[in-house]
Amino acid sequence: MHPNENKSNILLVTKKTSRNSRILNIYLNKKRLQQVSEIKYIGTYFDKSFNFERYVDYFTGKCTPVLNI
Repeated sequence: MHPNENKSNILLVTKKTSRNSRILNIYLNKKRLQQVSEIKYIGTYFDKSFNFERYVDYFTGKCTPVLNI
């Protein structure tokens, strides 16, 4: 398996609510990975506080036109 550093991101999940977020320096194939606040994995959105509000909004947006609500 050869991970692609261009498609890889870092998501720091924590319960702490500090205003200044922690910066992680993680490298893959000598390239620094980008730290993001949310990530989509297998069709589900995850964010830094492990809150699924973004996924619910996404899913609602997909279902509303189909159900004609």
